[in-house]
Amino acid sequence: MAIRSWAAGFYDQTDNLMPIDQRLKETYGAGALGIRADIEARPELGELITADLPYLRAEIEHTVQHEMTLSLSDVFIRRMHVIYEIPDAGLPQAHAAAALMAERLVGTRWNKRNRWITIGAKPRVSAAF
Repeated sequence: MAIRSWAAGFYDQTDNLMPIDQRLKETYGAGALGIRADIEARPELGELITADLPYLRAEIEHTVQHEMTLSLSDVFIRRMHVIYEIPDAGLPQAHAAAALMAERLVGTRWNKRNRWITIGAKPRVSAAF
């Protein structure tokens, strides 16, 4: 699965090209500048969470640092709506998203144990939320 660049832009509901900078500005206002700066500092944050949606890894980091997000369900359900927008509800991306959150939540009660509880440590678990 190829990962599209954050600069490529995405199509909105009316099939008009919406540059990612425009979507970030509409979503985060002045916070979009911080997200862009994070991407410039760490280009891997410009990768999409999933190829099917316009959400970036940098947005996960932003929600943790600036919006007090503490759970994966808060990110995937309330902030980005990933769970509603694709058939697999973002489950294949859950571990990577949780790892990114854990980087920012070092020193809090959200540790490796909580990460596994949030996602489900065993493959038989059907939902991460």
